[in-house]
Amino acid sequence: MRTRCAPLLAVLLMVAGCASPSLMPPSQAAAVRDRDRALAARADTIHATIKDSGRSGALAYLDGGHGQLVVLPGDSPIDAWTRFTASPTRPSARSIGPGMR
Repeated sequence: MRTRCAPLLAVLLMVAGCASPSLMPPSQAAAVRDRDRALAARADTIHATIKDSGRSGALAYLDGGHGQLVVLPGDSPIDAWTRFTASPTRPSARSIGPGMR
């Protein structure tokens, strides 16, 4: 009997976990939403940088100190970050524009 109830119990726990409120505090959820909107507003610039680099993607973020858009071209986020950290002069990073927030 217990083995037949196990899958049902697993499904119920999964549904309850998905239906519960976010585990993120509201302030953090708002910060993530704001960051996503800021990056989405610069999507054309990010896509142009990827196209110019000849790579299949990039790691893009807003610099916390200055609010500048930084795009690190690479074939994956790990590839982009590895290239960026391995380079002593960091030429693959492209900082775009003045402080943008």
